[in-house]
Amino acid sequence: MSLDKVKHIVLVLSGKGGVGKSSVTTQLALSLSLTGRSVGILDIDLTGPSIPRLFGIEDAKVTQAPGGWVPVPVHAANPAAGIGRLSCMSLGFLLRARGDAVVWRGPKKTAMVRQFLSDVLWGEMDYLLIDTPPGTSDEHISLAETLLQKAFPGQVAGAVVVTTPQAVATADVKKELNFCVKTGIPVIGVVENMSGFVCPNCSECTDIFMKGGGEAMAQDFQVNFLGRVPIDPQFIMLVETGRRPVYPQGTEVNGHGMSTTDSTVYDTDEKDTSTLAEKYQTCSLCPRSAPCGPWTPDGMARCHRATDHEITRMRPHSVLPSVPRHSKTCPDLRLLIRVGHAQFTRPWDNATATSPPRLSTPTHPISRREAAEVAPESKRVLPSSTSPVYETNTGGAVAYDDVPRYGFWTRMGCTPESFKRRTLADENQLNKTLKPRHLHMIAIGGSIGAGFFVGSGSALNRGGPATLLIDFSIMGVMIFNVVYALGELAVMYPVSGGFYTYSTRFIDPSWGFAMGWNYVFQWAIVLPLELVVASFTVGYWNPDINVAAWISLFLVTIVLINVFGVLGFAEEEFWSSILKLGAVISFMLIGLVLVLGGGPSNGIYDEYWGARLWYDPGAFKNGFKGVCSVFVTAAFAFSGTELVGLAAAEAENPAKALPGAIKQVFWRITLFYVLGLMFVGLLVSSTDERLLGANPFINVAASPFVIAAKDAGLNGYDSFMNFIILISVISIGNSGVYGGSRTLTALAEQGYAPKLFAYVDRAGRPLFSTMLILICGALAYITLSSSGPVVFDWLLALSGLAALFTWGSICLSHIRFRSAWAYHGHTLDEIPFQAVFGVYGSWIGLILIVLVLIAQFYTAISPLGVDGVGTAEDFFKSYLALPVVILFFICGYFWKQPGWLRTANIDVDSGRREVDWERINNYKAEVASYPAWRRILVFLF
Repeated sequence: MSLDKVKHIVLVLSGKGGVGKSSVTTQLALSLSLTGRSVGILDIDLTGPSIPRLFGIEDAKVTQAPGGWVPVPVHAANPAAGIGRLSCMSLGFLLRARGDAVVWRGPKKTAMVRQFLSDVLWGEMDYLLIDTPPGTSDEHISLAETLLQKAFPGQVAGAVVVTTPQAVATADVKKELNFCVKTGIPVIGVVENMSGFVCPNCSECTDIFMKGGGEAMAQDFQVNFLGRVPIDPQFIMLVETGRRPVYPQGTEVNGHGMSTTDSTVYDTDEKDTSTLAEKYQTCSLCPRSAPCGPWTPDGMARCHRATDHEITRMRPHSVLPSVPRHSKTCPDLRLLIRVGHAQFTRPWDNATATSPPRLSTPTHPISRREAAEVAPESKRVLPSSTSPVYETNTGGAVAYDDVPRYGFWTRMGCTPESFKRRTLADENQLNKTLKPRHLHMIAIGGSIGAGFFVGSGSALNRGGPATLLIDFSIMGVMIFNVVYALGELAVMYPVSGGFYTYSTRFIDPSWGFAMGWNYVFQWAIVLPLELVVASFTVGYWNPDINVAAWISLFLVTIVLINVFGVLGFAEEEFWSSILKLGAVISFMLIGLVLVLGGGPSNGIYDEYWGARLWYDPGAFKNGFKGVCSVFVTAAFAFSGTELVGLAAAEAENPAKALPGAIKQVFWRITLFYVLGLMFVGLLVSSTDERLLGANPFINVAASPFVIAAKDAGLNGYDSFMNFIILISVISIGNSGVYGGSRTLTALAEQGYAPKLFAYVDRAGRPLFSTMLILICGALAYITLSSSGPVVFDWLLALSGLAALFTWGSICLSHIRFRSAWAYHGHTLDEIPFQAVFGVYGSWIGLILIVLVLIAQFYTAISPLGVDGVGTAEDFFKSYLALPVVILFFICGYFWKQPGWLRTANIDVDSGRREVDWERINNYKAEVASYPAWRRILVFLF
């Protein structure tokens, strides 16, 4: 937590813009610094970050250190002069120019506020002043929630509320006081700014904006009134020009000459090199050769030419009707924070301030030693990769050019410290470290596993080669539309636990609850299934070794992969997908040669083979019932395709990487599933007895890929395909841990699961969610008992149709999103990535899913090989997922009871990613200039 070393946090609030909140923050910071305190200013007034201008450091550049941003120093500590260090951080440093507008919606502003709280390295700090935006917007709520939840007791001192005297201002500022009451932020007091103007010539006080409104408001709310601050041209000149203000010749106030001689007028740029705090400290009525007198016991400076009552400057204006300049000359604005807050006089307030880290520039880069001072090795943390990725140009930000080299285990997030809970705004945030290559491979090869390599053999046996091709093609059309709908939603709303959150947001929170838990159960069952398949796969070479040993070995392997978090999952998926895709491509090439009769003489494909198996034993098997029975196998084979949308929440830049990854799904469906299974149907007979097995998903010898390799007489190729199957099933098991844990974490964050599962450690791992899914992997040992296969069949039935409900929910969410999008006045041009067939594609996908569910219902009532109606056991083994989903929905309804969301009530704005339309339009213009062949490639890939 970057605020851990900050002793006191003071919020400067106002319910209305233009009341001088930033100038009060500036004076408070300078005055505290002049008492020797170390002070930081966090300028989160995103509507108008003016702190850099007030301090004259607009051209400063932000330094990126290993643990986050280094605040920009205003001046270093000078213990001899009793001046503490002063530094600040502001969005103004990240803008290209002063006049750039911050055109962000609420979610992005909120994310930026949280990033400022978590990623700025303040170091040891006595006071942190937070200059907030006017009003009571999302930024305020996020700031209040984060500080009140994560700050240690007494750290948040409270709020200084700034207003001007007139009623139009106090009416709005009252809302700010109400906000403090509702959020539990203590109010230090009210400052009435711009309260009167004292003429430097006649000393008469003119109440330009009336007088007393702030004091009356403070009385109404029973909070402290801290004082009035007049309009002071000298302070304005000081912050605008950096010069010591002077008065023209002949000016007198209270009988004292205010004018200065030519010798006392200094050129700031050439002669006056003192800091802004020193200029603020020195009485402007005195020439530099005659400095102010010593400090008085109450912390006030005594000017040798000042009258007695001038010592008490910065008190209510009514007490000082004829004394000008008292707003700027007060050297210690502790009056604003002492009232009612004894903790501001704690012993550590007098601690010696340390010098701030200097600013790193291209000509004077920050050194390794100085970086260690900013973030000592014992306390240093890795840069927060969970912070939101912003698409705006960060202007003059300077990259840290001498990054210390961390050890391997630190970089991998495997140190004891990395398992501790995350703090501050990114507490429940996952890492955003997935690269485009990871997303592409997850999309194109992530779900190729036992369903494709092994389950396709059972499907071939039940339906024949034509049925195998037709059913997988239909499911391919369905999954194509599902993934594109998911891609559109994920680019717009890249949130953790995407499928569940989309259902909650666009359909019905109860249905979202059901879909979330359905998805968790699906993957919790898939993991032990894949462990069993992997164990039987190894048994292909050596069946004498106990299966339990292999289950234990593979379970430990998956545990080790997940210790490395999302990068462990991503790298494993990347390389295993390359192996799987390479194996499928090689099989298709070899299959083409075998079909044409180019096989070795010791195999059966040494002469033209062609499509003979489509004639004998035939293209179809078991008629219409056979066609219906293959759909569930195809659905199982495509399970996991949607993981690319779930992974988008942990991608570095999902808006850029996800569309390209989504396009890869078309090629996986076309090239690998359809063409690969076409060769399976050409080479392996549907009546081959080796295709049969007690459980079609775990009988590895029943894989048509292994059978074709054996029949071809290709020595060692069957073992190679078996090895690929082993890699594939481990990969799917790993995907099960990833998908189940992320969805469970999202459920816990929304209160739909125990809060324990919302725990995310400092390396971005959803620790307890991952542990629960891994524990479910122990169910694989059930197969070792005599009744194990029966129990395992029932567990498998829980996840048999689960994917279909998930896909149907994605399509329906997309349909409802488009409907609400149009209802709220948006156009399709505002959607950066659109599904190819739009809402019609989602309707096609949803209708196909309903038809598949009907077909499976038919085969559940009347299974293959049964004339008439089957048993209740057969039905529930095929359709158990439906009553489970209904049970989840009922539980969710009684828990939340919101019902079906009306279109008018669907929120399409909050949480929506801000889009860099300039970049997108430039890219579209660039693509439009390409030749036709290149535009086709861009469209396809």
